[in-house]
Amino acid sequence: MTSMILREILEFILTSTHRTLFVSQRIRKMLSSLPDEPADESDVKYEPDLKGWCQLIDNIEIQLDHITTPSMELYIERVFRKYASGGREVDITEEVDVLSRLEKDITDCQDHILQLAGVGVEWNMSEKVAIRVHTVIRWLEDMLCHAMVNSQDLIDAHKAKELMYQQ
Repeated sequence: MTSMILREILEFILTSTHRTLFVSQRIRKMLSSLPDEPADESDVKYEPDLKGWCQLIDNIEIQLDHITTPSMELYIERVFRKYASGGREVDITEEVDVLSRLEKDITDCQDHILQLAGVGVEWNMSEKVAIRVHTVIRWLEDMLCHAMVNSQDLIDAHKAKELMYQQ
């Protein structure tokens, strides 16, 4: 760490406009004699073990529960009400985007769990959470398809209880 700071100071001095040729040569010589620093800890990629991947699944489940509180159906109903009050498709697509990030994260976790332990207790636990995420996304995408036809189509389908989450 000390040599890294020293290197930065010397490079700063070297780029300064107020120096002589002699000083520049001395700084270059000092820079070349400094040992190379190991990679910064932030550059090192941390790869969790099986327990770590399972903890990430638990965190995803907590996020999903937070988003869909008190239930998945009531969450979808809230999204519908928000859309119905303004008629903007973006109200639905923003929610799809949020859940799609969770879907990507859980897929990554499942891939690693599968590689580390195969299909077992851990993978089955992750699959239960993945199914919940996929279900909510399907429900939102169903609403979005109706909204893309026209806003009245979604409202009519909701009134007729034809939306996926209402089945």
